[in-house]
Amino acid sequence: MRKWEVYLLPHSHVDIGYTHVQTDVERAQWKYIEMGIEAARKSASHPPGSRFKWNVEVLWAVDSYLKQATPEKRAAFFEAVKAGQVAWMHFMEMS
Repeated sequence: MRKWEVYLLPHSHVDIGYTHVQTDVERAQWKYIEMGIEAARKSASHPPGSRFKWNVEVLWAVDSYLKQATPEKRAAFFEAVKAGQVAWMHFMEMS
């Protein structure tokens, strides 16, 4: 039997125009970023490997979020990135 390792990458898929117009998708992405930061904050004391990490699929969402966020929300975002709680999503072959 082959042993498998499964990696889960919590994120929200960005597909502008498929189900919603760009402005609706943009607002949803802002909400998802904040929800991800909050979930990561709540799980920060969990053992390594069980802490929540939010993965941003596209940098457009980050740019848009940071342009409209309050200074406090921008600071929380950058703190979460520095802590490894928010990451830029990238795919690589898992061997």
